[in-house]
Amino acid sequence: MATDERRPPVLRRSPWPFRILLWVVLGTGVVSLATGAVAASGTGAPAAWRLILAAGLFALGDVCVLRLRFGHNSHSFSWSETAMVVGLVLVPGPWLRVVAPLAVAAAHAAARRPPLKIAFNAMSIATEAVLAAAVLAAVAPAGEPVTSPRLWAGLAAASLSLFVWGGVTVSAAVAFSQCLPLRQVYAKGLPVTALVWAGNTALGLLLVGLSGAPASLVAVPLVVLMLHLAYRTYLGAMNERDTWELLETASGELLRADARVVAGVVLDRVPALFRAEYVELLVTDGEAGEHAAVYRRDGHAVEEERGDAMTVAQATWLGALRRREIYQLVRAHAPGDEAADLAARGLEACAVAPLLSPRGCVGVLRIGFRGEVLLGERELQVLTTFANHLGSALHNTSLIEELRAQALRDPLTGLPNRSLMLDRLSQALKRMHRRPGGVAVLFCDVDRFKVVNDSLGHPAGDELLVAVARRLEQTVRVGDTATRFGGDEFVVVCEDIGDDGQAADVAGRLSACLAEPFRLRGDDIYVTVSIGVAVSDDPTEDPAALVRDADAAMYEAKAKGRSCCVVFDDPMRERAVARLEVENDLRRAIERGELRVHYQPNVSIDGLRVVGAEALVRWERPGRGLVSPLEFIALAEETGLIVPLGRFVLDEACRQLSAWLADGLVDDSFVVSVNLSAHQLRGPGVLEDVHQALRASGLDSRQLCIEVTESALVDQGGSSDTIRSIHAMGVRIAIDDFGTGYSALSYLHMLPVEILKIDRSFVGRLGLDPRDRALITGVIDLAHGLGLKVVAEGVERADQLGDLASMACDIAQGFYFAKPQAATAMQTLLRQEAGLGLRPTVDLREVAVQA
Repeated sequence: MATDERRPPVLRRSPWPFRILLWVVLGTGVVSLATGAVAASGTGAPAAWRLILAAGLFALGDVCVLRLRFGHNSHSFSWSETAMVVGLVLVPGPWLRVVAPLAVAAAHAAARRPPLKIAFNAMSIATEAVLAAAVLAAVAPAGEPVTSPRLWAGLAAASLSLFVWGGVTVSAAVAFSQCLPLRQVYAKGLPVTALVWAGNTALGLLLVGLSGAPASLVAVPLVVLMLHLAYRTYLGAMNERDTWELLETASGELLRADARVVAGVVLDRVPALFRAEYVELLVTDGEAGEHAAVYRRDGHAVEEERGDAMTVAQATWLGALRRREIYQLVRAHAPGDEAADLAARGLEACAVAPLLSPRGCVGVLRIGFRGEVLLGERELQVLTTFANHLGSALHNTSLIEELRAQALRDPLTGLPNRSLMLDRLSQALKRMHRRPGGVAVLFCDVDRFKVVNDSLGHPAGDELLVAVARRLEQTVRVGDTATRFGGDEFVVVCEDIGDDGQAADVAGRLSACLAEPFRLRGDDIYVTVSIGVAVSDDPTEDPAALVRDADAAMYEAKAKGRSCCVVFDDPMRERAVARLEVENDLRRAIERGELRVHYQPNVSIDGLRVVGAEALVRWERPGRGLVSPLEFIALAEETGLIVPLGRFVLDEACRQLSAWLADGLVDDSFVVSVNLSAHQLRGPGVLEDVHQALRASGLDSRQLCIEVTESALVDQGGSSDTIRSIHAMGVRIAIDDFGTGYSALSYLHMLPVEILKIDRSFVGRLGLDPRDRALITGVIDLAHGLGLKVVAEGVERADQLGDLASMACDIAQGFYFAKPQAATAMQTLLRQEAGLGLRPTVDLREVAVQA
């Protein structure tokens, strides 16, 4: 048994356990050879034919019959046990210790093996000869005839010593040289070692037994052939299993999100799969090959190169594009460009596998050999499978990288988005530990941007945002980051800021760069920005808090008349403290019962009857009177107070409708609508809240309508299930403010929506722009096609009501009929219901005023 390594380990680079083992084997072998030579010189030499035959057997016995792969190298199995069994009979022990290592060394030298391998195998067989002779002498006395059972037992025991010595030293050498787990190598190698030992020993004993009848030796070649075929069949099955296990492992490892990690798997696994001496992976961004990354492994050396695919791997890339299938090349017969490339790499042959994907050829895998080695049919099948997996992996990593880039980049302007901005701000703050200077956040908002959208249209507004982004990119300092925060808001992160004045100077340059007119669809558009600045020299500053301060400063700039810069200061912080006081007061308002529910009627356009009401919360703050929800709803959302606040509105609205039913003011068709926020929808208790409100009021579930916004549906994935569960109770579902969120029409089909409420911003423009009428008409037709009712919000004029009637809109809501009002005022309106409903020609404005 011996190691057969295509790249023999260099002693000074090998792991220290291997170096120790190597010195042990070489040392014991030298001692065995030296003592054998001394002992042999003092004894008579055996017959020359015995020495020649023994030397020939040991030389032939070192021929590899099996090769078992371990990592990048392999463990070979030979006929050494057979040679040792016969040699023990032919040659005395001292002469055996000389003849065996010299014959093995000569055989390896003739095969041009590396010097280190020659020395390792020769000294190993020298030590084995000592062990075998000692074991034989202990079991069978000298002079036993070849037919003696004791001699055969001694020879078998001597061969067993080879099994133990070789199994320990050679397997350990394989494990230590490649840093493989010793247990793994023994578990894989020892079963094969035992098989070979048993077969070789049996063959050696057969030769010894037949030596008394020379005519019988003619059967030996047949026995050798059958034994060889058994070895090959067994090891072939083992190698086949190992190959597919390794391929399965490699395929699993390829499921990574980074091309460089995938390349590492390829460079590590391919040499073991194909015993390749050179591996090259070229990854491109498309068949045009404008950009490429090339990863190479030559022996133990790994390198990476990036650039133009036509220069970094021209011959391989062009050859793969021409053939588009796996092919093999021998340098002597390869085309000129590919032959030159093989010569430059020191290769005599290679196999090239184009890596195909749904996007075309995304790369090339080339495996090379120093000799004229060609892969067999089975290996080509493995390479084809591996290349298919690799092509899919590169395609997936490309998609993931694109998605990652999209997730961190604004799709319109290409600037970093909010997530990437916060990450870079966080890194900038951390760098302040290592260098002086502060970090500034400049929060920029384009003034009156809505005018551009309303006058020129949203596509023109998008063009303006892109143009603003390009100017900001060109103006910011090297190392600063311009990002799009959202809408018409941009944030610039600046490092190495000395003080507020320097940050204000940067803001001034940004304002100046945007002061020049933008050429937009043939017109010059002038833009100004309001900029809020927040500066910090504290590395532990919360990035989100710094952005929040800059945002607050920007709103101060807006309040000062726009087109100016404001630096966040202590007074603003005081106002932030005041905001905290509002939050605390709001918490107490819920506990003290300071919240009120007002109702705005929903009027059927066909018949002009009040068919429902929307419940809206108001806060009667001590010393302030009724506070508009605009002043506290956003804060309630932000702090989580929206949950108890929303629960109160839900309970009160259901209770009030139950009271109106009991008083006979409404009938069973009347519906009260309650808004649920995104925060409530993702909360665990919302279903119980709805159920409890219905149960406590005794209200029929069909008389309750839950309103949700588009943004709440899109932002919160789990809200869809919650909405379905609410609808399963029998509660109606309405989409509020339709058209202002994400216009996710798929939700109209996916969710059990029954009512669609058109936002007041569209209704308010009726009569001003024909496109708005067409838009509302389309929405109404779409809703009716889906079996939904339509509510138009914000109706304030008679002409709007007339237009909506002509569009077959179902219900109207707005100041034209009544403002949101307390329950007592709503009761007055309900008592006038008969007049409102029975006289369609009534002056509705007068009715609304009276209400």
